[in-house]
Amino acid sequence: MGRRVPGGGATRDALQTRLARVLATNDQPAEATQLLARLGNAADPKAFAAVAEAWAGRDPQAAANWAIAQPPGPGQSRALASIVGRWANDNPQGAGDWLAQFPAGETRDRSIAAYLARNASWTAGSAQRIAEFDAWFDLIDDPWQRAQAATRNYWVRKEHDPAEARTWLTSLPNLDPEVVRITLRTDR
Repeated sequence: MGRRVPGGGATRDALQTRLARVLATNDQPAEATQLLARLGNAADPKAFAAVAEAWAGRDPQAAANWAIAQPPGPGQSRALASIVGRWANDNPQGAGDWLAQFPAGETRDRSIAAYLARNASWTAGSAQRIAEFDAWFDLIDDPWQRAQAATRNYWVRKEHDPAEARTWLTSLPNLDPEVVRITLRTDR
């Protein structure tokens, strides 16, 4: 990610991270990313996500190219997920095509979950959201991300057919039984 800012310290790092977020929201992504690079490992991964999301609202492909070039880790993973979520609101097909190229791993899992949870998906009909979920869910390996995606989709399915939704949730492979139990108990 780069070298640490001279004379750093936690307060300085926090202020510079905040400045990077402000720069990104004011359509200055190049300056924001340079600041994050200078912070190196001191940069908060959430700042990567905030900068990436703001940039993706203006130029998702450029934001994606920047995020891919970052060292693997929490900052990159959060940035890519933010980009996918934002990009998918405006262009689900383009974001989905780009996402389909991801190799297996944390970044893909987090990004698929962001794609499935995007704001614009809620304006689509239940059948479309269910079909999208079915197309992507088996690609999520991380148990936490699988659980989050499954429970969100359970509520969508429940609107259409409550009995079928319960059967579906209990039949999902590789899903923590405790998550299923809690979700169904919450549904009562």
